[in-house]
This record gives sequence, C-alpha cells and structure tokens, in this order.
Amino acid sequence: MKRPNNKGCNMWRLRGFTIVELMIVLIIVAILASMAIPSFQSMIERRRLIGAAESVYSDLQFVRSEAVKQSWDLTVTITPNDGLDWCLEVIKLVEEVEEVLLRTCGDPELNIRMTNNAFSVTFRGLRGAPKETIIPGIEFASPSGLELRVLIAPYIGRIRMCSPVIDGVGKVNGYPSC
Repeated sequence: MKRPNNKGCNMWRLRGFTIVELMIVLIIVAILASMAIPSFQSMIERRRLIGAAESVYSDLQFVRSEAVKQSWDLTVTITPNDGLDWCLEVIKLVEEVEEVLLRTCGDPELNIRMTNNAFSVTFRGLRGAPKETIIPGIEFASPSGLELRVLIAPYIGRIRMCSPVIDGVGKVNGYPSC
C-alpha cells in the first residue's frame, strides 16, 4: 500500500493570498486613489469650461457662415441671466417677424459661469462682418478661476478663443493668451 505524500498539503497552503496581504494592497490602492482624485476633479472642471466655450465658439462660426451662405442678416443674442443659466439665441428677421434658428443654453449643474453682460451682434449676409463696431467678449469662468473668452473682431467678424492670464492665474493650456 502506498502512503500519501505531504506535498499536496503544502501546495494547498501556498495557493492564494492571506487576508493581511489583501488588506495591504487595498490600503495602497486607496492612498493612490485619494492622491489622484483632486487632479481628476480639476481636469473635469477644465473640460466643462472648454466645452461651454467651444460650444459658443462653434455656434458663432456656424451663424457667421450661414449668414454668408444664405445672404441673411442673423442676430446672435447672448443673455447671461444669473451667470450659470446663460443662453445664446440666433434670430433671423423675416418681414418684421423674429424666427429663432438656434438656441444654446448652459447647464447650471456644470457650474460654468458666463461673466459678461447681455448683448447682441448681427452678422451681415454680405461677407459675414458684424454690423456693430464695439463687441464685448463672451467670458466663461470656472469655480477655480480658469477663464476662457470668445472674441468677435469688429469689421471683419473673425471669431477666436483665448485664455486671459491675471497675475499668472487662470491660463487654460492649449489656448493663446488674451
């Protein structure tokens, strides 16, 4: 008769991890996650700011090109309301009747504030140049102080985005300084 060898018992004992080893790994993962969360939150805030500004920028580009394409005068109205609940409307005037072609509004839950006053700008159907000679910039700000501006050049209507730098704070990487 053969005797059972003890190798089977030793192999069973060597498999897997002990509860202490698993707890150490979990503690290390928790420490690394707690260090990464603040940078992840600032990245989310930065992306929300860029998303809001890029949305308005692309809408203005669309309105300008549509004005030239259709030979219409199109008016863009910016209303910041309380700052978080901002809206952009594109209006076409047809025989004394205003027709809203496009409406873009900010989501207050994203916490991106439009900091400028309400204004309107009309893009002419000929060359897409604005009728107004003084056009304020459209300014967006995040809770941490990052800012982006959408600017419309008078006379030619060129639309661009920039990031203002105030005392070395507020620069959004990837955009030229204002």
